[in-house]
Amino acid sequence: MFDIFFAYLFLAGGIVCNKYILTSISAEFFVALRMLISGFLLMAYHWHQTEKLMYARIKQDRYTLLLIAACTTFIPSLLKAWSLKHMPASKQSLLGSVDPFITAFLVYCFFNEKLTMHKMLGMAVGFLGALLVLFSRTSSEQGYEFLGSLSYPEIAILTAVIMSRYGWILVQILLRNKHYTPIQINALVQVIAGFFSLMLAGYTRQMHVYNIASYPHFLGAFAFTVLGGNIIGYTLYAYSLKHHSATLISLAGFLIPLLVALFAYIFLGEQVTPTLVLGGCVIFLGLLIFYTGQKKSYKNS
Repeated sequence: MFDIFFAYLFLAGGIVCNKYILTSISAEFFVALRMLISGFLLMAYHWHQTEKLMYARIKQDRYTLLLIAACTTFIPSLLKAWSLKHMPASKQSLLGSVDPFITAFLVYCFFNEKLTMHKMLGMAVGFLGALLVLFSRTSSEQGYEFLGSLSYPEIAILTAVIMSRYGWILVQILLRNKHYTPIQINALVQVIAGFFSLMLAGYTRQMHVYNIASYPHFLGAFAFTVLGGNIIGYTLYAYSLKHHSATLISLAGFLIPLLVALFAYIFLGEQVTPTLVLGGCVIFLGLLIFYTGQKKSYKNS
């Protein structure tokens, strides 16, 4: 379980750094720089390892890799970056907690993974916690309302969660078939997504940095989001996919909103609202119910 915890610790820190960075850079250019730098760093590290990336293998899986890059990194990263500019980091992370519902449905389709009533109850309680903040409108979301009940930033993060979960299940299939190592797949999808984002940034003419209040803080946050979030966080996440079920990993992802809320309060001055606290408590209750069902499933198996 420590691998999952530290993966989400680094990912949560990366989200808060992203919130700070996006005040001075466009979403397209930010995703391009972050993915290309981290992807090439991973490739440089892996170059000295014994198991090299084989061109024939990449060519054989090129369409799957393109689909994975689009679903795990390119489109979700752009949607998350845009929504993060227009809502608090803690709220965005909490809305990402609908992941278990998407995961439960997709792993059932791909792996026939059973879900007991006990587990589904825990997931339902956790989702109710996320719903508590769904209709709480913040000042940064004003002007982006959709049909009066949802905002476009909320729709963007929910869409990103659905696409990302589908992509990571495809990653899990490749890892279980032992076609690639976690570092290899992480490097490949980030480089591919980085090139897609760079082309988009060039097309939209958003390849510039603006309004930097402090270059040392900006560069420090960017270094952490590349090294801590992209490289360490996602690599630990990919490793955990080999040893834990996708449903368990996504449910443990409820740690991210709590860690993001803490980091955003300390470093960005974001206030923790009563709705967020209540939602976090309900989510924690859902985790307890789910783990009770998980232990019962192991005993009966």
